[in-house]
Amino acid sequence: YHKSIDLFATAEAHTFLGWALSLKGLYDQAIDECRKAIDLDPDFGNPYNDIGSYLIEKGKYDEAVPWLEKATEAKRYDSYFYPHYNLGRVWEKKGEWFRAAGSYKAALNSNPDYTLARKAYNRLLALMNWLTTEVGSQRSEVGTEKLVFSDFLPPTSYLDFVELVNASATLRNFSYVYP
Repeated sequence: YHKSIDLFATAEAHTFLGWALSLKGLYDQAIDECRKAIDLDPDFGNPYNDIGSYLIEKGKYDEAVPWLEKATEAKRYDSYFYPHYNLGRVWEKKGEWFRAAGSYKAALNSNPDYTLARKAYNRLLALMNWLTTEVGSQRSEVGTEKLVFSDFLPPTSYLDFVELVNASATLRNFSYVYP
């Protein structure tokens, strides 16, 4: 990538160099390369999503959001489902389940075959359904904008439940219809 960039720098080359650096865990350097890509072509969506993704990996969820939102609005981008999925990851991590479900749904609307988004969406719906049926009496204490399952379950129970839902989705051939 370095030789290619030295000969003819493009947004794509800087973005791919950033991706290669991220595989080594060098997220700050990867972000720098993506910023160079944006300087060369602000309409190219990939580096916006990649910066958001690297910030998620660093645990900087709030900082990731504006980058991912820019990716969803980029003029030149073939994979809008990635930033929507990544926004879903942020909202889910922050306990904003309805926003997370909406982002996963947007990813599926963009690419119905995107398996990670489908699994995340189905898992989250299962968790939300479980909350409504099993913890209905406690639900009135939780606002409709933010449901945090760890408030209702000890960490091991929550992880066990997530593992069960993921295993069920893997073992069964679910067929969902999205309106």
